[in-house]
Amino acid sequence: MTPNDFENLSISIDTRVYTMVKTYPKTQEAMIACGFHDILKPGMLNTLGKIMTLRKGAKLKKIPFETMYEIFREYGFHLVNEKQKKYAITH
Repeated sequence: MTPNDFENLSISIDTRVYTMVKTYPKTQEAMIACGFHDILKPGMLNTLGKIMTLRKGAKLKKIPFETMYEIFREYGFHLVNEKQKKYAITH
């Protein structure tokens, strides 16, 4: 896959991390850039990753939503926040 393959992919911040990483492996790089290191460890991803979402992780790690959105955007993903439309980044 090339970077262009990811240009229009939208992901809800309420998607479980396990599902997101298995569906779009490239999201792992964006998560590391955001500071989500522990959740990507194999044991953690297969257990906690099945209940953890980006929303919960950002709150836990005190990562501003705007920062997370910009980082994911750099990797070609558009995060969608259904609960707070003012933070949603879409095209």
